[in-house]
Amino acid sequence: MILNLQYIVKEGFSGLRRTRVATFVTVSTVAITFTLLGFFLLLTTNVGQFVGIFHEKMRLDVFIDNSLSDSSISFLEKQLLQCPGVKAVDYISPEKAMEQFKNEFGEDPLSILGENPLPASFHVYLKDTYHSPQKANSVVSCLESKAGVDEVIYQGRLFHVLHQYRRGLFIGTLILCIFVWIATLFLVSNTLRLTIYAQKEKIAIMELVGATPSFIRRPYLIQGLLQGLMGGSISTVLIWMVVSCIRMRFPTLLHVSFWIYLFPPILGSILGYLGSIVSVRRFLKT
Repeated sequence: MILNLQYIVKEGFSGLRRTRVATFVTVSTVAITFTLLGFFLLLTTNVGQFVGIFHEKMRLDVFIDNSLSDSSISFLEKQLLQCPGVKAVDYISPEKAMEQFKNEFGEDPLSILGENPLPASFHVYLKDTYHSPQKANSVVSCLESKAGVDEVIYQGRLFHVLHQYRRGLFIGTLILCIFVWIATLFLVSNTLRLTIYAQKEKIAIMELVGATPSFIRRPYLIQGLLQGLMGGSISTVLIWMVVSCIRMRFPTLLHVSFWIYLFPPILGSILGYLGSIVSVRRFLKT
């Protein structure tokens, strides 16, 4: 059993040496395609995280008539809470708005104007299910219909652009995943075909001395797995180097999951093994 395993692994590595050029092309192409896929996944996950944070902090600023009495403001707050999709409402008085302005900009308009020019407003927060641009617009329409509301500020254009980019990145990543899958299977399969053709006489001799079909096939399966593993591992190193360079310049820019580094060699091994199965079934019919 141990001798058989040693022979299978040894023949798998020997097959890589016999087709050096084809193996180099296969491993290099797998590494490049997996690196591109890794960068797309990084971009998609980070944009998705940014959109998620934007969702959590997203609010609608509802400016109201300063002439409203305290009772009218309380009644308006209850009306705003009744709009579908509204999760919470926070009243911001002119005095509180002035404090926030001072903290953010370091300026005191009172010293220049002699009075507080900032109006009262409500910060309106949406439910998670209303974070799509279409549903958020419906909430804006409901808020604007309430008596006492002067204006509703909503960054709808920014919100729409973020969703468009997120959707586009997801579609692009999905297309690239399909391309990587097909390219890896094709490259590994064709490399193994060259190896099999180069060893036709050896395979015929092994059949004559009684070698089983599974025994003959196993080294080629190992060879395909090794090609995918090597390409995926090189991809991981390239991704790590680029991410490290970016983090040296912008330490908090990227959120990188451990799986970004782990998936290329794992998926590369799986696709390489599947590609070798395809090749063995097509070109080694024993």
